[in-house]
Amino acid sequence: MHDVADGLAYFANKIGADMSKSFAGVRIKRLREEQRLTQAALARTLDLSTTYINQLERNQRPLTLPVLLKIKEVFGPQISLDEDGDRKSTRLNSR
Repeated sequence: MHDVADGLAYFANKIGADMSKSFAGVRIKRLREEQRLTQAALARTLDLSTTYINQLERNQRPLTLPVLLKIKEVFGPQISLDEDGDRKSTRLNSR
């Protein structure tokens, strides 16, 4: 449980107490494609709409903490969201 708490604390510290917007569309798309998932398949896995996934990938919606945690469950304990093309980046590591 400490891993999740550490990740949450890191994420909250990284984006600031005001929960400023964080975008990671390029990296989310790359992770999805590396797993050979369609947007629809990823949406079903994350219990989100395909439209929402599309908007995340095009940086039209910010990456929220609950969605980041769902993505972490799908893509593994360590995901890097610091890809070129993203407006603001985040890294969540599991210890």
